[in-house]
Amino acid sequence: MKDAPAGINKHIGGAIAVCTSGGEAVPGYASWADDIVAIRAACNCGWRAAMDFPPDGVEQAEQLWRTMHMLPLCALGQEPFSERIGRDLVEQMLHFQHNLPFAEMSPLEGLRTAARMRQIADQSIDQLLALALRQNLPLRHVADALGTDPAVLQEGTGYPDHPGHP
Repeated sequence: MKDAPAGINKHIGGAIAVCTSGGEAVPGYASWADDIVAIRAACNCGWRAAMDFPPDGVEQAEQLWRTMHMLPLCALGQEPFSERIGRDLVEQMLHFQHNLPFAEMSPLEGLRTAARMRQIADQSIDQLLALALRQNLPLRHVADALGTDPAVLQEGTGYPDHPGHP
């Protein structure tokens, strides 16, 4: 890890495709999909997993990247990029809210902005719920992250009590 870039925000990774030639490509972006023989966890800092997954193993490779590469970096006190981005977005939204009474905009423009932020937040929640389901995250953990009761989450979204067993 001494060769890793300083700061976790420099680490971008997940799954990459391994081709018969030994080359690597981002899955889904290759026109030569028949040439893909495996999926590998990788990071832009140069880290590569020691094991490969079958061509349909994108989720497993992404999970391996998180657990084998990112978690050790986080344990060193570096902040994950996704957490920093989330914190920054919340701070910007709080700044927006704090400045509403002083803003030199019409109430209608403020309402349009707030409505668009709500729409983006709802879309983000839908995407992250789908990701949580693919990763088999427990209902209780997902509900806690959303600040809601598991029964309410399950009723409102259909999120299963045991994601691995729908």
